[in-house]
Amino acid sequence: FSLAIMEALHREGLHIALDTSGGVSWSKLEPLVRLADLILYDIKMIDAESHAGHTGVPLQMVLGNACEIAKLGKPMWIRTPVIPGYTDGEENIRGIARFIKHNLPTTERYDLLAFNNTCSAKYRRLGHQWPLEGLDLLTGEAMESLADIARGEGLDFVHWSGMVRRKTPLETGSS
Repeated sequence: FSLAIMEALHREGLHIALDTSGGVSWSKLEPLVRLADLILYDIKMIDAESHAGHTGVPLQMVLGNACEIAKLGKPMWIRTPVIPGYTDGEENIRGIARFIKHNLPTTERYDLLAFNNTCSAKYRRLGHQWPLEGLDLLTGEAMESLADIARGEGLDFVHWSGMVRRKTPLETGSS
């Protein structure tokens, strides 16, 4: 289905952005990548065990597919959803930035996407428990700090976006 739509869009001369986490075999992903003009690519975690445990997908598949995309010369925007307690660790961001720097020369942007909890109500309406229910938003300062870590690894195209919370007086040391 995706391939048929992308082929039709390509015939019409429309710009195509493919949004993927790369968690499929290269043989399935490659035809889509070849038709795309831009690849939006999620790399959530750089630790193989954590990645497999939280996503159900082997990290090597995700990283390998990203490298194959770069070999095809396709422009990429790498994205990391920044989730407190999961992907917000300094070493995770540093490791992903290093991977991008050394393996993905076609990367144009590295986006850190701040966690949001707006889907909580959807889960409740569906009668499901969301494991991240009640988790606080990150602060803008925390997001900027993570962006600075990635920049410190030599990436000059790091951006962050998303809803953030203001620091409380206790966090700022004022009253």
